[in-house]
Amino acid sequence: MVKKKLLTFLVAVLIVFSFTITPAFAYTTGSCSGSTGFCTYLTMYSGDLIGKGNAQPLNQNYSTYYEFQTTSDSLFNVSFWLERYDDTSHTWSQVTSPKNAAQKGGTNYGFYTTSSAGTYRLVAKCGDTVSGRCAGTGTFETW
Repeated sequence: MVKKKLLTFLVAVLIVFSFTITPAFAYTTGSCSGSTGFCTYLTMYSGDLIGKGNAQPLNQNYSTYYEFQTTSDSLFNVSFWLERYDDTSHTWSQVTSPKNAAQKGGTNYGFYTTSSAGTYRLVAKCGDTVSGRCAGTGTFETW
């Protein structure tokens, strides 16, 4: 009888937690339309702590534009920046200073000219580092 009650309790706890735990990486990425060069997007949803855009190989001296806009229901700001992949160390390194898009519909953007040929991507991080109560979309493109 005690085992049955314990088992019932454990199943109930698992059901409750299965509805309250948000996946760590639910963000989406893809290609944009309308750009004369390449364009990728990164969309973060409430519950995402960080999002990483699609990697894009670029030659040296490419002019790029990157931005992020939070949605009206984003309770926290989103910091975003560009990273470059280092083929030697096999790590990503930040190449731009972080910019912030304010909560509840804020937008910010930046420009970057690639200092060397390599693979680049947009990264966005929610200001709420516990629950990820941020949402919005960023783009990274050339022209």
